[in-house]
Amino acid sequence: MPETPRGFHLPPFVMHPEDLEEVALKIERNLEEGNKDAFWPIPTGFETVDGLTGGGLHSGDLNIVGGVQNIGKTALILQWANHIAGTGALAIVVCYEHSTVTLWERLICQSSFKNGTSTHITTDLLRDAYIETISERDRLKEQDGEHKLHMMDEVLARIPKGIEAWASLSARMRNIWLVTGDGVNTDLEALSKYIDLAVDHYGNKRIVLFVDYVQRVPVIDPSRALEAEERIERVLAGLKGLAIRKTSEGIVLSVVAVGAADGEGLRRGRVHLENLWGNAIMQYEPDLAIIANRDGWGKDGVEVVRWAVEKNRRGVSNLEFQHRYHGAAYWFEPRGMPVGKEISWQAERDDIRQAKQSELQ
Repeated sequence: MPETPRGFHLPPFVMHPEDLEEVALKIERNLEEGNKDAFWPIPTGFETVDGLTGGGLHSGDLNIVGGVQNIGKTALILQWANHIAGTGALAIVVCYEHSTVTLWERLICQSSFKNGTSTHITTDLLRDAYIETISERDRLKEQDGEHKLHMMDEVLARIPKGIEAWASLSARMRNIWLVTGDGVNTDLEALSKYIDLAVDHYGNKRIVLFVDYVQRVPVIDPSRALEAEERIERVLAGLKGLAIRKTSEGIVLSVVAVGAADGEGLRRGRVHLENLWGNAIMQYEPDLAIIANRDGWGKDGVEVVRWAVEKNRRGVSNLEFQHRYHGAAYWFEPRGMPVGKEISWQAERDDIRQAKQSELQ
């Protein structure tokens, strides 16, 4: 574009227009620098997602994970974050429901689990190990006076696969950031600052920002109080805008937002994209939407969760997959079994849409 006239300024955060040559030069710079990472999505490690999206989470995209309560949505994004960190990308998990300690413990549980084994870390085992380690330290102190233990080593040594799990997780510890979201202060500006910190101070170029969950992100409007749906609309638009803005700056950034279900979906016991709390923007804004519902138990007592790809701008949608969920380890089996059309729950979404349209009329 020609130079901006003197004295002319666009509003804050509004991107400058670029002509076709400028955009082409951006691409050429990545080609000249051999920056292959700029052209690849970030894989989640789940064949269900990566296979249908052309490789995983794409830069500039807003991805929604929703479902009924206590179905494992936080466990899923932590599992994705762990895999993403292993590829060398940065996963930033901002959680408004759990502390960073709780998230760390769930990651340890996941890292200790191998499909088909019964011995792994659980949060109950961790709690017992904490107490036992403190008691052992106090006992030794009484016997020998001042006595120091490497406390975390002692905790992990008391748990089956504890040392191995931490070794696996610590290999990628710098690539997972955990943040306890504050429903009053951790707003869109704060989320944007986390990305700036990662890019400007630590040189990260491939990032996935996880927001758990989107309805808890605060929006402060000094002029008036916002209705819940209006606030959610602003958050979704802001997250999408953040992803696009950073992509235009040459950063590979994808945003994954967890969405809570509305009262109707929870009463029905089965949730679809149309049941996520918020107005119509919840259906239109995301590039990818994955919705989870309970689907019974396997013969071995393992819970089965049905993950539906209900929106997918990168490929086929309205497909469902059954994933086994090992709840004590917070771990989903990454390979899902396709659900046939004859028993799919996608057809009932038409009834939900019609009902919502009738309410509006």
